[in-house]
This record gives sequence, structure tokens and C-alpha cells, in this order.
Amino acid sequence: MTGVMSAMRVEKRVRPVGAGGRAQRRRGAGATRGRHAVDASQPLMDAADAAELLRVPSTWLLMAARDGRVPHHRIGRYVRFDLDELRTWLDETRVPMGRRPRKP
Repeated sequence: MTGVMSAMRVEKRVRPVGAGGRAQRRRGAGATRGRHAVDASQPLMDAADAAELLRVPSTWLLMAARDGRVPHHRIGRYVRFDLDELRTWLDETRVPMGRRPRKP
């Protein structure tokens, strides 16, 4: 019986992104902190590219964006990041040397 089972091929089913019956949170009008004009000459980055630039895990970056701590754009279910906005955010969150950041 085990010979028959080992001879059978098990194929993986690939589910499309977002499938699986998980309810997606809908964001209300208050979810957008501010609207900025996007420079068309510089394309938006996805989480993997932005995380590589910042040297952080993409999962952390997406969680920070969901919590509203990192500037981002939501295009449907996609999250995109603008390089100039990330640079500005980095400048704003810089901790001066010799000072510890305050805990919220």
C-alpha cells in the first residue's frame, strides 16, 4: 500500500494572493493622513524594494505602514512607497547622537 502512495504525485495548489477566506480590513476616510502629489518620473516601490533600501524586513515595513508609522500609498490592496517621502520620514525620525529615543 505504501508503494502505491509513494508513486502518487501530490500537486501543490497555488492560491492567488489574498485568497484563503481572510477578511480584509477596509479603511475609512480617516486612514489617509494626507494626500501628496506623486512624481511620475520616479516610480513607486513595493514593500520588498523599500525594505531592502531601509535594511529592514518587508514584514516590519508593511506592519509599520498599516499602523500609520511610515508614509505609504494604498492602491487597492497594494501598498507602495515613495522614495522622497521615505527620505523625508527618515530625516524626521532621526535620533541625535547621545540621546536615547523616548518610549511612547
